[in-house]
This record gives sequence, C-alpha cells and structure tokens, in this order.
Amino acid sequence: RLNFPAEFIQRELHSASFFSPSGKRLHVSRQDTQAYVLDRSRFDYYLAEMALKAGAELFCSTKCLGIEIHEDHVRIKATQERSSLGLEARVCLLATGVNYAFHDRLGLGRPSGFLDSTQVEVEGKGFEEVELYFGREVSPASFAWAVPINSGRVRIGVTARANAAQYLKQLLATSRIRERIDENGSQMARRVIPLGPIKKSYAKRLMVIGDAAGQVKPTTGGGIYYGLLCSGIAAEVVQSAFACGNFGEEQFKTYEKQWKSKIGPELSVGLSARKLLSKCSDGQIDALIELGQEDRVLGLIKRYADFDWHKRLILILAKAQFLMQRVGSLY
Repeated sequence: RLNFPAEFIQRELHSASFFSPSGKRLHVSRQDTQAYVLDRSRFDYYLAEMALKAGAELFCSTKCLGIEIHEDHVRIKATQERSSLGLEARVCLLATGVNYAFHDRLGLGRPSGFLDSTQVEVEGKGFEEVELYFGREVSPASFAWAVPINSGRVRIGVTARANAAQYLKQLLATSRIRERIDENGSQMARRVIPLGPIKKSYAKRLMVIGDAAGQVKPTTGGGIYYGLLCSGIAAEVVQSAFACGNFGEEQFKTYEKQWKSKIGPELSVGLSARKLLSKCSDGQIDALIELGQEDRVLGLIKRYADFDWHKRLILILAKAQFLMQRVGSLY
C-alpha cells in the first residue's frame, strides 16, 4: 500500500453496492478501509513540490514537440510561451497520459483499446457508500458509479465504449440519482482510458509510465495506483543505469520485465473479465448480481476482494465449481 498524506484524503471507503439493470442490489462491506478518495489537484501539487525540493526543474506553459534519442543523450524539442526550447538529458521518462503521438514516432505501439469516461462532481445527499450501476441503458459493455466525497458532495461518472457524456446525462436524469443531487454549476470532465499495455514500454535511454504505457486496471479504469507502482520501478532502474553507466536498451528492458511481472497478470485477467462481462445481457447481469447475494458466493467476495488487485478474486470465482455450473447455465 502507498502512504498518502492525510490532508489529501477526502474520504475513506469501506463498502459498495452493485445495482443490476432491474434494481437488484449486491452489498459488499468491510470494516477496514478499502480505498481512499483523494483531492487530486492538491495531490498533484504536492508531488510537484516534492520534485522541486529534490532538485527537479519544472517547465510550465511548455509543449513538447519532439524526442530525439542519440547515442549519448536524449534531446527534447519544445516551445515555451511561443519561444523554441531545447533540452538535453541522459534519460527520458515518457508520461504523456493518453497522448500517443510520440509512441508512433518511437515505435512503441498503442494500447489495444480505449474507453470513453465522463464524470461530474455535484452536491448530493443520501450517498453513504460507493454505488455501481450496470446495464445496457446505463452503459453498454461497462458501468457507472457514484462515489461520495467530503462536504456532501459526490462524484458520478460513466465509462463506455463511446458517448459516455450522453450516458451520464441519462443517468443523472433517472429518479434514483436526480432526486438526490443538485447539478447547479457542475461541469462534466472527460477522460479517455487505455485498455491494455502498449507493445513496448522502453527504448534506449527511455521508459514509458502510467496511462502512456497502458498501466491501468481494465476492470475499473483506475490508473493512479498502478502508475505509482510502476514509477517506483522506473526510478530504481534509472538509479541502476546511472550507477553502472549503462543507458542501453537492454538496461531499460528490465523495467518492462519488472512491471509486467508485478501487474501484467492483473492486466491480462482483468481484460478477459471485462470482455466477458461486456457481452452480458441485462438478464444475465441480473442473474449474476442475484447469484452474488448467495452466502457462499458473497463469502468468497468478502474474503478475497481487493480494490487494487482483482486477479485473485476473479480466478477464485472462476475455479469454484459450484459457481461455474450456475454461471454456465446463464450463457
């Protein structure tokens, strides 16, 4: 687990309710904290301050135009307030989010797929836990959520293959949401979510991190935790490169080996689970939620569920013979 300063934590989350298309509810709760809601803006500023204190130089209002990898350095071409800027370094860490223009030029590849995501933060009442909504009308092949934060506010969002904003508008207009929120002054925020890792997350003198590398949970679309884990691995590999004076491709290949060893199986199993669930009809989702309410199944979920590591629970459920016999009858 990663330790965040307490001032950035807006809320601790202990439970979640999963709602099927017909309104069936699966409730999962634990006494210990399962996840934190972070004040992302303050957290980002905190990371920037840490970097500056460690000796980093921050270039604001600067756009990177090109990356050239040379034998003994990396050259960055950029513009800063309409002026040309050239930077040289011994190593480049590419953390461009879902902008893959440099990937194409460097032959790194792109994620195999993407999700469209839209979220809004509004005043809300009656939101005491995470709420997750499923169904073709909510979001075909994906889901929607409502996450309570501090001071009576809630974040409500949708991920979809396309048109997430439209599905969010429809969700906000439903009686189960509309009567509990005040949308005045709210603005929707859109984000593209990569699904699956890129072909190659390293090159000579270069490593790719976070959304730029596809280091995102395929099940939920969350990327902060995996991005920070892989950033730690990248930092260790950079330190090793400077220690031995080796900045070749084989040196940075160890970065990909290590992060794929750490989260690769999670990505693979998560993608498979998402593909399977995306094909479910509303009736099948209803049946799965109802099945999850049974004591034996709910016991497995409560025992093995983990907010950041989903593979174990997915595989345990898949290997439960009594459960697979029931699930098999649904398809």
